[in-house]
Amino acid sequence: MREIITDWTTPAGGGFVSVMYFDPTILVETQRAALGSLWSAIDAGMPPSVSWVVRTEGRVLSSETGTLTGQWTEGTVYQDSGDATGTQPLPDAVQGLIRWRTDSVVRGRFHLHADDHQRRGLRLPGRLRSADLEPAHAA
Repeated sequence: MREIITDWTTPAGGGFVSVMYFDPTILVETQRAALGSLWSAIDAGMPPSVSWVVRTEGRVLSSETGTLTGQWTEGTVYQDSGDATGTQPLPDAVQGLIRWRTDSVVRGRFHLHADDHQRRGLRLPGRLRSADLEPAHAA
């Protein structure tokens, strides 16, 4: 599985990361572009003091053992900062949540599928009080 990491910086500083795993048979260019589009859509609810960058290199891991099997590089830069104005961000302890669904666990890692039944969440720093987003569908 391909590991793609996004680095976040908030008013409190850097060091925040979102670690995501993707199917290594799909082009890394496609995956990173989709991830950049996702973060660009989400940063509308973040202040300009919150920024993100998708790393341009990373690891490939065995989905069976979790051991390192390779690496990838892709030079397109995907980065941006928040677009929202008018209020201060909430403390970093208060984060936005994206809910994912998954139907399988392999060697202690969730594998995401479109029609799954277990839920996982990805937490995002730098949210604004007014930026609560309604879910796209009822859970």
